[in-house]
Amino acid sequence: MAAELQQGARRGLSRRDMIKASAAAGAAAWTAPVIIDSLASPAAAASPSCTGTSVTMSWIYILFQVPAGGIFVTGFSTGDKACNSGGKNNGGTRCKANAGTEWTAGPKATGYTITLHNFSSTPPSPAANDITYTASGGCGGTQLNTWTFMNAAAGCGSWIQFNGGQISAINGATILAAMGFGGGALIPACTSSAGPNNSVCGIEGV
Repeated sequence: MAAELQQGARRGLSRRDMIKASAAAGAAAWTAPVIIDSLASPAAAASPSCTGTSVTMSWIYILFQVPAGGIFVTGFSTGDKACNSGGKNNGGTRCKANAGTEWTAGPKATGYTITLHNFSSTPPSPAANDITYTASGGCGGTQLNTWTFMNAAAGCGSWIQFNGGQISAINGATILAAMGFGGGALIPACTSSAGPNNSVCGIEGV
């Protein structure tokens, strides 16, 4: 036994060390698949999927600003691949700051808040306060109606586009806030600046 230990010591690795090393290697080989599996789980996903060939919400309105400084509203309806549309809101007044579904937990592009009031006109009218907004990020206080509706004829596609499920600002425009209707409820859409252009999801349920 003494000779065996002496021989192991000369080689630099004892039988006990070899057993420990084998056990450690076995543990590493066993735990690796668990780590991979956890990264692939929904809980580890960075954000919900936002893909599709067209808008699936009943409608969504986008409050946006162009580089020259003017503030505009444009809209999309189910099946749209370009801005110009939108629907009436008879679901009651709702402010974006209320609790609700929000796409992406990433950084927000602006602190603007949008409020949709009851309206049946299409497109909505600022004169009737159909849509109001504030730069304070809250729902209280004075809400502004200093926006203009921009349809396709007026060039909304030069500033707002739909691609791969996302409604994005282009050419230096900024999406300030958005509100849509899907699944029987008004859904505030949080603007994300995580990508090259700030965007909201045009797909219901994400």
